[in-house]
Amino acid sequence: MGRLDGKVAIVTGTARGIGKAIARRYAAEGALVTGMDLLADLGEQSAAEVVADGARMDFQAGDVSQEADVRRIVRSVLDAHGRVDILVNNAGVQREAKLTDVTVEDFHAVVNVNLLGAVLLCREVLPGMVERRSGVIVNMPTSRTARTTSPMPVIVVVRSGLIPMIRASWALAASTYRSGGRSCPGR
Repeated sequence: MGRLDGKVAIVTGTARGIGKAIARRYAAEGALVTGMDLLADLGEQSAAEVVADGARMDFQAGDVSQEADVRRIVRSVLDAHGRVDILVNNAGVQREAKLTDVTVEDFHAVVNVNLLGAVLLCREVLPGMVERRSGVIVNMPTSRTARTTSPMPVIVVVRSGLIPMIRASWALAASTYRSGGRSCPGR
């Protein structure tokens, strides 16, 4: 028996990197994982690898910054499993540029995926968690939020915005249970 037997998890950014590793580990621990990523071919491949290892994972292509995609995927998980126990907001993009070189388009892309995507997903799953008095949300701010200088100021600003959102979700659920946390990879 795994530590997450029967838990229902949505993990974003599962096509590669940390998101793929989180999804693989959660599935190996018994969670019913749904992966979400824009990179459909890589996401399908990641899910197939997990299934080949004998664990349960499905994949749905979608853009975390698009409300319709988020609602569709969360609804699909709720229809299939009746609840979401774990949400990992891992999806992210970065644009490497000096502050003086950042384009408005790059800034919007980073904000929309790294911050708006997490907000949309939390908005969809948190009410059910509060109602059940159970659930975990893990947001992934960058370890660079602790630095005063960075070669990628946009990602630092945007991912730093996750920290107040984490606190807000804790406040919402404080009277019922602990709702989430943060992880700063590389710190």
